[in-house]
Amino acid sequence: TGLGFWAFQDVVKNGENSPYWDWYFIHKWPFFPGESSAYEAWWGVGSLPKLNTGNPQVKEYLFKVICHWLNFGADGWRVDVPNELVKAKEFFNEMRQLAKMEKEDVYLLAEIWQLDPSWVQGDQFDSLMNYALGRDILLNFAKGSIDGESTLANLSRYFATYGENVTAMGFNLVSSHDTGRILTDLGGGNFGDLPNPIAVERLKLLSTLLYTLPGAPVIFQGDERGILGEKEFYDSHRYPIQWDTADESLIYHYKKLAQLRSEIPALTSSVIRVYYGTDNLLSFFRGEQ
Repeated sequence: TGLGFWAFQDVVKNGENSPYWDWYFIHKWPFFPGESSAYEAWWGVGSLPKLNTGNPQVKEYLFKVICHWLNFGADGWRVDVPNELVKAKEFFNEMRQLAKMEKEDVYLLAEIWQLDPSWVQGDQFDSLMNYALGRDILLNFAKGSIDGESTLANLSRYFATYGENVTAMGFNLVSSHDTGRILTDLGGGNFGDLPNPIAVERLKLLSTLLYTLPGAPVIFQGDERGILGEKEFYDSHRYPIQWDTADESLIYHYKKLAQLRSEIPALTSSVIRVYYGTDNLLSFFRGEQ
């Protein structure tokens, strides 16, 4: 939670006499809010005291929050670093049952970066943030780091690992607020540079793959405009969109991909057959026929 959260404030004020003492992992009291040595905090950041999700009262409260927003009209939940929760599997198993009872088609998404089918066995999440597809496979192919044959093998492994029902709901992304901008990753330059034309063409290739594979293509705002920025300097890749400057050819390309995806049923089906890969060539079939 944050430091201002009412349960944490009660602990700060009343110590062990607080009914919310066991909602957190307190090492000493009294303490100053933000004093990370006094309690467990997310990644040691004192402004983010860690909730005890193994506590039944904490679970009850969080599940009420989930139901509140589902009733309000939310379509799903994206959970940050679910692997860092206390008794994670038990928590998310209960969360899924409750959420699906409340809203049958709710979409449950986990931030897991690596290939890991244990989270999508029908008892926790519907999909993972597919960095394992977007960055480990597609980005490396577009960069030229791996050839078509290796990419084909990696795609086959990915689809075999998750199965059709999971990949059909895939949250397929290459970049986000936690990564560098795709165009920079492809050698396009950094914030303030004029994008390398070769990198722009590589981005068109990468986005084409993203839009033609099973699952939902997800883009980080601004990538379709050719924004640059390195991961190591957060301000350089999280800055606001510069509306007056854009690569018009990229915008057109993304629009065309969206149009094709909406017009061709095969591109929104769950069926794919990987076919051939060599050097800088990759091919696959989509759809039932």
